[in-house]
Order: sequence, then C-alpha cells, then structure tokens
Amino acid sequence: MAFGQNNIIIYMNSDLYYIVISTFIIGGISLYEYHKNKYLSLGNLYLFFYTVVFAVAIKLYIEDDQHDFKNLNLFGFLHFIFFITLFSLPLLRIPCHGIRFVETNPNLVKFLYWFTIIFSLYGLSDTIMNLPSGVMSLFMNSDYGYEAFSETRAAMDEVKSEGRVINVLSVFAVQANWLSVFLFLYSLIDHYSTKLEKRCLAFCLIARFLNALSIGSRFFIIVPGLQFLFFYFFIRKFIPQSTKKIVNKGIITFGVLIIMGFFAITVSRASNTNREDSMFLLYDAYLSEGVLFYDKFAVDHGQNREGDRIFPFVKKTLGFSDVADSYIKRTTKYTRMKINEVNFITFVGDFMLDFGFVLGNIILFIYVAFYNFALRRLRIINFSNLCVIYMLIVTLNGFSHYVFTDTAGNLSFFFFLFLYFVTRNSNNSSRKYDLQQKQYCNTTLNV
Repeated sequence: MAFGQNNIIIYMNSDLYYIVISTFIIGGISLYEYHKNKYLSLGNLYLFFYTVVFAVAIKLYIEDDQHDFKNLNLFGFLHFIFFITLFSLPLLRIPCHGIRFVETNPNLVKFLYWFTIIFSLYGLSDTIMNLPSGVMSLFMNSDYGYEAFSETRAAMDEVKSEGRVINVLSVFAVQANWLSVFLFLYSLIDHYSTKLEKRCLAFCLIARFLNALSIGSRFFIIVPGLQFLFFYFFIRKFIPQSTKKIVNKGIITFGVLIIMGFFAITVSRASNTNREDSMFLLYDAYLSEGVLFYDKFAVDHGQNREGDRIFPFVKKTLGFSDVADSYIKRTTKYTRMKINEVNFITFVGDFMLDFGFVLGNIILFIYVAFYNFALRRLRIINFSNLCVIYMLIVTLNGFSHYVFTDTAGNLSFFFFLFLYFVTRNSNNSSRKYDLQQKQYCNTTLNV
C-alpha cells in the first residue's frame, strides 16, 4: 500500500504497520484510562506522552534514512507498551479525592534543604567562569556544543577508566543536583520552609541549567526539565494559589530559556554528524528513536552487558572485580553488541541489554512490585511516598535511557530509597491539608 504527497511515495510496509498499530494501542489505553477515571492523572499523562513518542516514531521511520530501522516486529513494541503501562499503574491508582498532605519532620527536611543548597555550590565557580564564553560560542560557533560535550564525556570516562578515587565532595554535589528539583517543589508545599530556602533552592535549579549550557549537555537540560514538569503536575494540587501563580510565571520564563538552550546545543551537535536533515527530524530522533531501536535490538542485541551499566556500584560493592563502569570500558569489554550505547533504547531497553530478556523482565517486575507496594491504597501524601513518586517519574522519563545508571545514578537511586524508608514514620501529623476534589479532578494541565 502506498500514498503520495508532494511527489513523495510512502509505502506502508509491515514495519510501518507495526508502529501505527502500536500507536493506536497505547493511545487506546490512554483514552480508556482517562474515560474510566474521568480526570487526567499523572499515570494517564505518561500514557499520553508515550502515545506522542510512538506517533513521532512514525514520522521518524518514514523520513530518517541514516539509521537502519528495518525488520521491526510487533512483539517488541507490545512488550514495551506492556511495561510502560505497568510502571504507570501505581500513578493511575492514586485516587481522585480524599487524599491529605501530611508534613514530615521539619528538622530532617531542613537538613536536606541546606545539604542541597551548600553542595550545589560545588563547581559553581567553574560554571561562572565558563558560562559567558560558552553561551556566546553556542550561538556563534556551530561546533562548540559538540566539542564541549565531547571534552566533558572524555574527562569523565578518563577518571573512571583510570580507576581514580571519586572525590567525596563530588559525590555529595551529584546527590545535591538530584535533590534540587524534588526539594524545591517540596518546599512550595512545606509550611516550615522559609523564603530564603525557597530562593536558594530555585537558584540551585538555575545553576544546574547554566552548567548544562556551559558543557554542551542536552541530557542535563532535558532530564531535570521533565522531572520538574511531571512532578509539578502532580504536586501542584497542594501548592497555595498565590505561590502557584508565581511558579507558573517562572515556568514560562525558564521554559523558554531551556528550549533555546536545547535548540542551540542540538544545532551544534548536528554540525558534526554530516547530516543534511531538517532540524525537526533531529528533534524527532531525540524523542522517538529509542522505541525503534528497542524493537530492533532489545531481544537480539548480540551480548549482555552483565549489569555493568545498570548496577556498576552494586557489583563493585558485592566484590565483582571486572566491572566496566564507563562508556569506554563497556565498548572495549562488550565487542559483540549490535547497538552502540550512545543510541537511545529507552529505560526498558537498558535492562534488556544488561541482563537479557528473561532476567531483565524479572528485575523489571521486581521494580513494578516495589512501586505498587509503596503506593498501595494511597490516602496520605507525605515526604516518604513523594520520594517514591519522584523515583517513578525519573524512571518513566527514560524515553532515551534508564537514568539511574552508572555509579552516580546508583547512589542517587539508593539515596532516595534510603529517604523513603527513613521518613516513613516521621510525619508531623499535627498539620494536614485536605485535598479539594475540584483541584485533583481537573482534566487539564492547570499550570
């Protein structure tokens, strides 16, 4: 079957049929859940988000002639949709009304505020020194984004490949970066947070974005940006109306800057790919190539990475000696893999590449079981289960890769897990806020 437009003939082969069918399936699941619940939940929002990812994948498959997306199969797409739905279920089951927000021990939270604020300053001097020339170069030198990113990645891999001892301050700084989005939004609903703490945490977010610009990293722009938007979508129900108006204006202003930065870095990267594609196709690839590569390589990828990307810190802790904890080490060790690590393959795909189809599925089911256990019969929102919701948001944002990878990602995952267990029984029950049904059941992204 073929159809033409502007002298372009598009053949509806089996590969394209599979992508279209998969788009309708996940779109149908999204609409069914929305119709059943009568409101737009965070889980429903993720199903709609991945419907868009699949829809853009159709365009990418048709227009991209630089990658081999041929010989796809329906099973891979259905398997991915199955796990996206499973990971979304705990968020879909959060009820529409009758939920209360209960504050956590203010002393513990204030300690986390200032831990994040202080250690976010680590490395700020380098960012300030490099930022003016970096931003100017992004818009004036088409090669700068690529060169800055390559230098940064090479430096990180050199540290890992030489086995240097990781600076403790650097470890704390990484955890502070992970906490910045979570704690800033939490501070907006925390009665005990001060204006100074809110402003300092907001500055931490801005510094994180500026650092991403200075090193030419789209990852450190998009990842915290999506974490902010999806977590804000959930937590906005508890934010006072006066505060929400200020935050909404900040989101619009900062969102424009993020889009401009992402655009500038993408243009710089594209100048070194020897491609003549339109800029829109480059954005399509960033969003949707993961699902296409997942279908093609998740099951048949040549060689498993044996957990060296997903759990390198865990393997080292357990005494494994030959742990390839960097990109360079993994490309040297796993030479029979059919897909390069720089290609997107989604968070589900990373588990398949590390552990194979059988063990990868088992581990993912364990993750799903934990999230369902932690968020079961949810009637009270507190710091503890907000940690779990945030971890789930970070995971579901993995349309490109699983984010809690490598040593830094592992430490962040276990740090949030630690906070979840430590704060489970430290709620300040003297202050509770009833959640208004009309706020929670709002069917639009009311930001």
